[in-house]
Amino acid sequence: MARAKTWGWEGLDHVTTHPDIWDNFVFEVSLDQSFVSTLEDAARWAIKNRLVDGVVVPNFLDYIYFDALRGVKPEAVSILH
Repeated sequence: MARAKTWGWEGLDHVTTHPDIWDNFVFEVSLDQSFVSTLEDAARWAIKNRLVDGVVVPNFLDYIYFDALRGVKPEAVSILH
């Protein structure tokens, strides 16, 4: 089960005093293609701005253990590989 850290942001008292506001949101854990695309975009940006030594965008799929993810919630994994 995924866990999230709760932050104590100031000025958000209306959220805690009106808990029904959360009925408008749907929270779920998923891992989709946009995640990999975002990592690749960030890598290209870092390379272009010489923030890293590398010159090639890594294959981030090599760092994702798909068997474990599918073992937990297969329908939440929609990355093409």
